Amino acid sequence: MAGLGAPEPGSGPGPGPVPATRVELTVSCRQLLDKDTFSKSDPLCVLYTQRPGSRQWREFGRTEVIDNSLNPDFLRKFVLDYFFEEKQNLRFDLYDVDSKSPDLSKHDFLGQAFCTLGEIVGSAGSRLEKPLTMGTVTTQARGRRPAPAVSNGGIPGKKCGTIILLAEELGNCRDVATLQFCANKLDKKDFFGKSDPFMVFYRSNEDGTFTICHKTEVVRNTLNPVWQAFAIPVRALCNGDYDRAIKVEVYDWDRDGSHDFIGEFTTSYRELARGQSQFNVYEVRPESGDGDPRGQGEGCPAAPMGVTVPLLHPWVSWSPCCTPERYGPQGPHAAPMGVMSLRCIPRLCGPQGPHAALWGVTVPVPRVPGLHPWVPQPPALHPGVLRSPRCPPAPRGAAAAGGSSSPLPPPGGEPQEEDEEEEVPELGDGEDGGGHREGTQGGAAAVPCSAPCPWQVTLLSFAVESDHTFLDYIRGGTQINFTVAIDFTASNGNPSQSTSLHYLSPYQLNAYAMALKAVGEIIQDYDSDKMFPALGFGAKIPPDGRVSHEFPLVRNGDAANPACSGIEGVLEAYHRSLRSVQLYGPTNFAPVVNHVARSAAAVLDGSQYFVLLIITDGVISDMAQTKEAIVNAAKLPMSIIIVGVGQAEFDAMVELDGDDIRISSRGKVAERDIVQFVPFRDYVDGGGSPVLSMARLAKDVLAEIPDQFISYMKARGIKPQPAPPSPDPPGSPVPPQP
Repeated sequence: MAGLGAPEPGSGPGPGPVPATRVELTVSCRQLLDKDTFSKSDPLCVLYTQRPGSRQWREFGRTEVIDNSLNPDFLRKFVLDYFFEEKQNLRFDLYDVDSKSPDLSKHDFLGQAFCTLGEIVGSAGSRLEKPLTMGTVTTQARGRRPAPAVSNGGIPGKKCGTIILLAEELGNCRDVATLQFCANKLDKKDFFGKSDPFMVFYRSNEDGTFTICHKTEVVRNTLNPVWQAFAIPVRALCNGDYDRAIKVEVYDWDRDGSHDFIGEFTTSYRELARGQSQFNVYEVRPESGDGDPRGQGEGCPAAPMGVTVPLLHPWVSWSPCCTPERYGPQGPHAAPMGVMSLRCIPRLCGPQGPHAALWGVTVPVPRVPGLHPWVPQPPALHPGVLRSPRCPPAPRGAAAAGGSSSPLPPPGGEPQEEDEEEEVPELGDGEDGGGHREGTQGGAAAVPCSAPCPWQVTLLSFAVESDHTFLDYIRGGTQINFTVAIDFTASNGNPSQSTSLHYLSPYQLNAYAMALKAVGEIIQDYDSDKMFPALGFGAKIPPDGRVSHEFPLVRNGDAANPACSGIEGVLEAYHRSLRSVQLYGPTNFAPVVNHVARSAAAVLDGSQYFVLLIITDGVISDMAQTKEAIVNAAKLPMSIIIVGVGQAEFDAMVELDGDDIRISSRGKVAERDIVQFVPFRDYVDGGGSPVLSMARLAKDVLAEIPDQFISYMKARGIKPQPAPPSPDPPGSPVPPQP
């Protein structure tokens, strides 16, 4: 991925700036606007970047869409090159997605925020919070292209929630771990069914917070799920620090987005690397000591774990946490030794919370000898307060050396006598049949203890291998075979007229030639013989004038051989064909896709990879056949680039692109996303240098090729060949013969 501060191609001599490092940006939001009537918003975040010296914003990437959430934690990250010496402007736009269309103007704008990459990196813990406000929005469909600004109809400056940006430097670890988990006897959360469990993985940060790094699929209606094996870069899981804490939360999926928290456990990469063993069987406990990941989504510290304390109001509980950064003597929630303040739960007892009267109330808590001073043992229960059914009752008057408990009075009067304490429910009395009740009328909220938990998650398998890169395969000898297919349908206009897209001007290249030259000059460097097949479709060809959707371009009078020598040879064949064929129609893609697919099917060992460039002007006529051809081609070592020229609507091409919804045909879904589409007009309408425009076009259409290439090699288990030894330089001494 190119750095944000890299200069435009051709902007001047000399080497470009060298990035200081690569950073990964994680995006979360809180309290977004709710634009949906019968549900919550479905947010999407779009990142725009701005090159130095330019006022033009260009789309860099998009997160996934999270359904029914006003407090999303986006899983998809943005990886940027960080340049210390440059101001790297960033803009984050939030949308409520209302349809499958990639056109942002068709979705509700939720707000935006501006900052620089240095501002994020330089913040405490590299964590920056900024308010979202109404401003200008983007209207283009996809790609890193200019973003025109239009009014969004909102109130300028109106606050629309908060965006939280976390930056972390990426390590050089290239390992990829493959893991599989199962669970046993999870909690039953659904009234008419069991549970629909899924897991969320978080890696810990230096400031004690956690960053989401993976979500499993949802396994429907079971308490004993077996999740599919998944591969995740070790860099994403722990960024190379094998002892970094990894938190795993288990949820019951709900359609409205309010997923029920089942429980959590913590581990580390070093523990997981032991594989299937007794060390990787985890008790799933319904508690948390960090953050607020249990559906509250407000980003404030949850009630820490470990002890139930009677309060003035029912359903309020708190307990200490052994996170020194937050609750230790120097932490933001520190209290006098042996005393814990209810400021630990601002969501409940803060100035705006439902129990605001308790803000600042402190409760004496005894210390436990031999443990950290901020980890107390449970004090005696206040009479009349029910303990959680998950916790066995504590001895009356329990206290530890170093302190004693001092219960608060119940609502409406003095403390009651201990002999008036209500009966403690037995384990298993929960209303859901699983022995886990959320709380008891008139008592404190349920807080777990150290009693054994029957819910378990087990690591079934663990494997790790090095993550091979695109360059590893190229160095090992893999060749990139480039084929071009050009649209010769009549909708392009008469080539002899200047209004035609095929018009051959003596002064400049037409759109077809410009797109072909821009892409071909990059790809040809990865093909050793520089021989490129060139095809045409949608024309009547000589000598009989039949309509063909798969004919070779005329090469030096040889119509039987489609291979041309270099990109200049392809351009020459294109010009010759314009003078010999009659433009006709319709616009059919399937024949040329199948032509390249036949060549790719003959070489499945990873030694060759095929790239098809289709340049077209209009609406596709054989959509169903083309979808089927692409689904079949997704199993083969090939990718397809489509460049749309002219002013036609290209909605069908966006569907073929498959960035948002994987293409399917006859019930079969494509194994990989192998299609990349861009409209040519987005690179020429802004004026400026045509050289720079073509460089941006080539960059955008080729950006996905390495990932598509790697996805095929991984799916087939093909590893790169060793790089051949470097030849001896001229003049090097010849070793003596024995």
